[in-house]
Amino acid sequence: MRLLEVSHAFHSPLMEPMQGRFAQVAREITYHPPQIDMVSNLTGGLVSHELTEPAYWVRHVRQPVRFAEGMASLQAEDVNIFLEI
Repeated sequence: MRLLEVSHAFHSPLMEPMQGRFAQVAREITYHPPQIDMVSNLTGGLVSHELTEPAYWVRHVRQPVRFAEGMASLQAEDVNIFLEI
């Protein structure tokens, strides 16, 4: 196991000071809907158009990761190959 070195505790209250600037940058990016089905670690469910909304990514910085819920969603869809990106 190797620990990931980061400057901030992502998905925690420590991210709040940077959220305003992050939101500004997120609004400047061009987004496109995914070409494949995806499960969100923010919601734990299937997503599509949400990924094209800057607010989604701003929430993603601060909200807890729903990895287990995402895996359950994939299993419910009979998915047996997983790729985390």
